[in-house]
Amino acid sequence: EEQYILRFPSDIAETVRDVIRGDDERQISLTLTEGSKEGSLKLGSSEYGVFVADLPCVVETHKTTDNEHYTKTGDIGEVLIVHEKHSDLSDLVDSDGVAREGLTPASKNIRKQKWEQVIPHPTQEELAEAQKEIIRVHKTGVLDFELEKIPLSEIEEIFVTNKEVTIITFNTGRPPVRTGNPENFTDEDFKFLPPEQQELARTQDYEF
Repeated sequence: EEQYILRFPSDIAETVRDVIRGDDERQISLTLTEGSKEGSLKLGSSEYGVFVADLPCVVETHKTTDNEHYTKTGDIGEVLIVHEKHSDLSDLVDSDGVAREGLTPASKNIRKQKWEQVIPHPTQEELAEAQKEIIRVHKTGVLDFELEKIPLSEIEEIFVTNKEVTIITFNTGRPPVRTGNPENFTDEDFKFLPPEQQELARTQDYEF
């Protein structure tokens, strides 16, 4: 079967609906010029121009008999735009013959919003930095980090658990820090800490 989409001006659309429902006796005939995107549509004694525009997105058509189960019946990549003869279609169709908008609200002005977006190309310096970052993450498994130098005089104790987790406590009142995965303290970690350090670790969700 053949499937196509006709787009009418709002003042004509209701008349066409009446013809389809049988409420209007006027006849509709559509003629397209071979090898061209131009054509004509007759609605009773009135004649309108037709332009075949490419859709910015191909749409699927489906059939159903129970409104629950749908079967795909085709793909449509063009729309037949009915217009007053000699009218300007620049608001609807670009110079390359593609419609500016799709059929749904989500595809309104889609060519300008999506397909015509210009993505800036990164500079050689940005590419070099990105390459270094990828290599570093591949080696360390850490996406981003900052190094902090801690004087040995501020470190009180260093605990290494049986799960290769290191816990460092400080003599400055600073909450203890923990290395490993997960980053937050677990109940098992608290067994290694003195009571005052446990309190510091619980009052502040500290990550290292």
